Amino acid sequence: MVLAVKVCCDVNAPVDVMWDTLRDVKNQPNYLSRIIKVEFKKRSKNKGLVDVPPDDFVYEEGSLWIEESLFEGKPYQSIESITSLRKPKAGNENPSVQISSQFLDKKLSRAVHIGTYTIEATEDKKKCRLHGSMGFLPGGCWAAFDMWRRRTQIRNFAQCFFQEQVNEFGAEAERRYANPTAK
Repeated sequence: MVLAVKVCCDVNAPVDVMWDTLRDVKNQPNYLSRIIKVEFKKRSKNKGLVDVPPDDFVYEEGSLWIEESLFEGKPYQSIESITSLRKPKAGNENPSVQISSQFLDKKLSRAVHIGTYTIEATEDKKKCRLHGSMGFLPGGCWAAFDMWRRRTQIRNFAQCFFQEQVNEFGAEAERRYANPTAK
């Protein structure tokens, strides 16, 4: 069983500003209300995950970070990894990024969350539309049953949570477009 939600937000900023906002993982705690902090990591053959200085972080497929967020009023950690990336370029009017998320808390680790953000260009080049979709993949039989049993509750919460996040991304892009010297 897979649960999925889709949301969107009209943004009064061009595609390139929205793209730069999505890529600015380092500053997400400043404009996404549920994000407390991020720690950049990379995989090491001998040491597992090792720290990466924020200035050395590169937003590309395979990049990952640990995100501390609020969930039901409590902090939790998840590992975020870019699994697919379509950069904006000529002929590609709808850039997108897909991020896989796995809770590190054992109580919450029963599912992988895959979020995709797609930026749709509009006729007015000073505006765009941010689409978000999130899918939940259960991790095992019990998790699949639990997800099926609580599907309406999970879908409703995810819809609200993800809409809030997409709206906050859009608001930040609008702020940056209105004031390009501030980040």
